[in-house]
Amino acid sequence: MNRVDFSFKDVFVAVVCLLAVFGTMQPVCSAESFEDFLVEKARMARPDSPEDPFEVLAHQEGEKAQWALRYLTRTPQETQQNLPRLINILRRAAEKVRKDPDRKFKHHQTKPEVILDEISYSIQKTPDLTLMEAMVQSIEPVIYDALEGKVPGIEENDALRIYFYVVTGSSCVIPPAIPSVERVISTVLKTLDDPDKKASFREKEYLRDLAYSMPERRMELLEHIRRLEGDLAYTEAKDAVEQRLRDSGGPISRELDLAISQENEEELVKGIFSSGNGIARGYRWQRLSRLLPQSPNRLAITKRLLADPDFAREHAASFVPRPISEKASSEKKQQHDEIMALLTERVEEGEFWAMYAAALMVSSISFSSVIYESPDPLIGKGVPPYALERVLDTLLKALVSTNYEISEKLGRVLARLANQEPEVAPKIRQAIQKKKEAIEKEFGRSMGAAFEGACLLYMPSWRCYEDKNRGGACKIGLY
Repeated sequence: MNRVDFSFKDVFVAVVCLLAVFGTMQPVCSAESFEDFLVEKARMARPDSPEDPFEVLAHQEGEKAQWALRYLTRTPQETQQNLPRLINILRRAAEKVRKDPDRKFKHHQTKPEVILDEISYSIQKTPDLTLMEAMVQSIEPVIYDALEGKVPGIEENDALRIYFYVVTGSSCVIPPAIPSVERVISTVLKTLDDPDKKASFREKEYLRDLAYSMPERRMELLEHIRRLEGDLAYTEAKDAVEQRLRDSGGPISRELDLAISQENEEELVKGIFSSGNGIARGYRWQRLSRLLPQSPNRLAITKRLLADPDFAREHAASFVPRPISEKASSEKKQQHDEIMALLTERVEEGEFWAMYAAALMVSSISFSSVIYESPDPLIGKGVPPYALERVLDTLLKALVSTNYEISEKLGRVLARLANQEPEVAPKIRQAIQKKKEAIEKEFGRSMGAAFEGACLLYMPSWRCYEDKNRGGACKIGLY
C-alpha cells in the first residue's frame, strides 16, 4: 500500500469542501439564520445543543416547541417553504392526541391547534395575495378534515375560526379578489345551514364580521342573516354593523395591518398610546401581547403600560407576568418585585384591576381568554408561587374596603385563589367570614349572606378528596 502525504493546504481544502457539502444538506435554513436560531435559544435559556427546529417541534412540548414553531413561521416566505413539513408534524401530533385525548400543549390548547394557529397567523400577514392564496390552499385539506372531526386536537369550531381569520384577517378590509374568500363564505353558510352542526353564537357573528369588512357585499351578507334567523336578527345585525362602523371609523386597510405587523416593540408601544381607541390600537396591542412574554425589554414595557391608568385598567390582566416559583432566578424575582410594587400602589388606592392583576402574578387563576403566558411549570408540583403570602396580605387588607362592589369582586378572586393554593385557604376563608360579619353588622344579615354567597360556593370538587384535611380548600370555588 502506498503512503499518501497530505499538506496543511490539502487538509484545509478538504475541510472546506466537507463544510460546503454539509451546508447544502441543511434542511431548514441557511447557516446564518440557523445561527440566529441558536442565539435566540441561548438568550431564552434554551438548551445549548444545536437542534433542528423541526425535530424540536415534532418531539418537544411547551415553550421549547413553541419557540421552534415561531422560528419556522417567522416570515410568510419561510412559512411557505416549511409548510409541507409543518403540516406533516401537525398530522403526527393529531395521531398522538387520538391516543391521548387529554394531551395539552400550551394555554390549554392541543399541539395541532397551536401549530395551525401559528401557520395561519403567518399566512395572514403575507403581503403578496397570490402567495397568501397558495398557502391557504395548502392548509385547507387539514381545515376541511378538522371540520369533519377527522383531526384529533382541532375542534370543528376552532377549525372554522382559524379558516375564517386566516383569509379575512380581523377588522381590516377584505380584498374580494382572493378566491378563498368565497370558499370561506360558503363554508360559514354551510355550517350555519346544517342543523346537526348546532352553530355557536361566534359562528353566527362571522357573517356580521364579513358584512363589516366587505362594504360592497354588506347587504347580501346581512340578507343571509335574515334568511337564517328572521327579520329581528337582521335588524339587530344591521344596527350592530353600523354602530361598529361609527365607533371604529371602519375597517383599516390591509396595508396598515401589514405595516403594524412589522413594527418593533418600541414602535408598537408608541402606536398604542397615539392611535386612539380604534382598530389600529387593538392590532398593535394584539401583536405586543404576543411578543411581551419573551421580550428582554419586558420590565420596562410593563412599567410603561402600567403607568397609563386607563390602559392598565383595561388590559393589565393580559400583560402582567404569570407566577414564578420560589426556585426562580434572582433576576426574575426582582422583575416580579418591581411590577408588584407598582400594582400594590394601585391596590392601596382601591383599584380592582390591580387586585386581580396581583392575584394573577401569584396563582394560575384566570377568568379570561386573553392570557398569553403559562405559569412556571414547577408551580403545582410542590413548589409554591413566589411572594404568595406577601401578595395575599396586600389583597386581604384591600378586602376591608367600604366599597361593597369591590369587596364582592375581590372576594370572588380570593375564593378562586384559595381553591388554587390550598395552603392559604384557611387564611382566606377566615378573612371572608370576617368581612361577612362586618357587612351584617352594618347592613344586615341578608347583605352579609349575599356577599358570602357571591364569593363562595360550597360544592365538592375533585380537589376535595385530595385536600379535605388542608383547611377546607375544596369548599371554596368561584361562580
